[in-house]
Amino acid sequence: PVNPAPLDQAQRQERAAVLAAGTAKRQARMAGYWDEEKAQNYPQQRELLQKARGNFGEIYAFLSRDHDPLRPALLSSLSDKDLRDVTADLLEVHLQRARPWADRYPAEVFRRFVLCPRVAFERLTDWSIPQPGVVGEVIALRQQGVPALLRPLDGAVLVWQNGKFVPKEPEECGKVTFRKAPVERFLYRQNWSLDFWTGEMWKPLRLTDRAWHKNKLNVTLPAGRYRVLTALRLPAGDQFASRLEFTLEAEQEQEIPLVLRDCSVDDLISPRDLPLAELAGAHEKAALLLWLEEGAEPTEHILNELSAALPAFQALDGDVVFFLRRPGAEQQATLAGLLDKWPQVQLVYSEWGYQVETVARHLGLDPDKPPLAVVRDQEGRAAYACCGYQVGAADLLRRVLEQLV
Repeated sequence: PVNPAPLDQAQRQERAAVLAAGTAKRQARMAGYWDEEKAQNYPQQRELLQKARGNFGEIYAFLSRDHDPLRPALLSSLSDKDLRDVTADLLEVHLQRARPWADRYPAEVFRRFVLCPRVAFERLTDWSIPQPGVVGEVIALRQQGVPALLRPLDGAVLVWQNGKFVPKEPEECGKVTFRKAPVERFLYRQNWSLDFWTGEMWKPLRLTDRAWHKNKLNVTLPAGRYRVLTALRLPAGDQFASRLEFTLEAEQEQEIPLVLRDCSVDDLISPRDLPLAELAGAHEKAALLLWLEEGAEPTEHILNELSAALPAFQALDGDVVFFLRRPGAEQQATLAGLLDKWPQVQLVYSEWGYQVETVARHLGLDPDKPPLAVVRDQEGRAAYACCGYQVGAADLLRRVLEQLV
């Protein structure tokens, strides 16, 4: 279930033992597929053979047929999943198919875009049966020895010409600069997206967050009509969305601001029961509960923000509880400095990992991104919760707590 029932101490120990036993069995089964004697024949391909796991026999059979250097090259073009699924015979078909063009292109271009049997997310085949759509176009080109791929942005077919990849079909492009405020954190396909109008439907595009530079994202796009969606997700799961459409002409340059809709503190408060009874408190005061990972960068940031806003927090008639991983964690420099100035903070050393896992998952958060913060209302419910760190997180927690006290 999404929100499993909380476990008592005996059940937690039993669960841990079951998980450990399962892990041991799985590791033993994986080890049974490995043949160390055979693997020693190919020390440079050892990692590929390890990734094959239960498919070790097929990958080794393909690799050991002869000493053709294209064999390890083909294997290195495959994903981990393909290494675990593909057969030696299918790999042999693609090796023979691509071999005539091995010396015609740069080695990396040939390996990834002629030799590789994978185009997108299609089922791997020997390509004897034509496939539909743009995947079929790329397959047909590679069968003819033409390096080809699908453009990550929009899935358009690109072919290798004059030392670079160009669109198979001529297109006119413009440039768009997306701009955001320094304090905003935009993650593509999480709180914003860009779509292209095909004439019949909106087609989602694929952008990368790695391209942001100084709060700007520069993108070259085919001329046409586009839609930008942004969404602010509230704790209850509701979203405040905004929509902006624009038209990009050929050779045009545009700047598009990314904006999240404003929300009030009341919009953020969505009381939900806490999954563990020991966290509900005595139902007397609202409280800020923080599961901290001392010394880790996200925790350091939130502690620094708490320290900067300390007078405002101390003015509130609410409890503050820090959950720490172990006794002695409070001696970490940043945490110790804050505690010296804030003696009212309660320290709790409990089953930190279990609590973070249980509470975060119950509230729809990621348990692998501490610190975890929960603002508890006077009824012992989680009124607001968040994990990880964003600029201004401490101030937001203060505003929510202020609303409840």
